[in-house]
Amino acid sequence: MNWNSNPELAGRTVKDYPNDIQVIVHEGHPRITGVTPEYIWVTITEYNNGVYSGKLLNKPSNLKTHQLNQIINFVVPANPKLPALEVSPEYLKEIKNWNVHKCEKCGNDQLLESPLVFIEKKFPNQPKDAIMESFTYFCFVCGGVMVIEKNK
Repeated sequence: MNWNSNPELAGRTVKDYPNDIQVIVHEGHPRITGVTPEYIWVTITEYNNGVYSGKLLNKPSNLKTHQLNQIINFVVPANPKLPALEVSPEYLKEIKNWNVHKCEKCGNDQLLESPLVFIEKKFPNQPKDAIMESFTYFCFVCGGVMVIEKNK
C-alpha cells in the first residue's frame, strides 16, 4: 500500500519511500528509565483502528529492548508537527481510561507508557489499594507539563 495517500500521514512519509516513517521508539519516560528515546525509521506494515504496525529499519543505538526488524505498534498524533510514537499493548488497552490533557507548550497528547505503569514507577511507595485520580507528566517532546486524569 502507498501510505502517502493516507491524510493522517501526509508529510510524514518520504516521497520515494511512501511506506517509511520516523517513529519515536522508547523504553519509557527518560526521567524514569534514564534511557533517551530514539527516532527510528519504520516501514509501515499494517493499520487497525488508529494504530499502525511496522518493522524497525534501523538498529537502535541505546535501546536495549529493541532490535533491527522488530515489529512495533505506533500512533500518529493529530498535530502534523508532532512525531509518530511507539505504543505498547498495555498503553493501548489502558489509555482509554484516562483523559490526557495536551501539553501546555507543544500540544502533545500522548504518553511514553501507560498511566498505570508510569504511576507504579513514579510513585513506588504508594499503597497498593490507592487509586490515583490525576497526576502531572513532563512532556517528552518539549518538557512542558501535561495533566493526566482518570475518566469518571
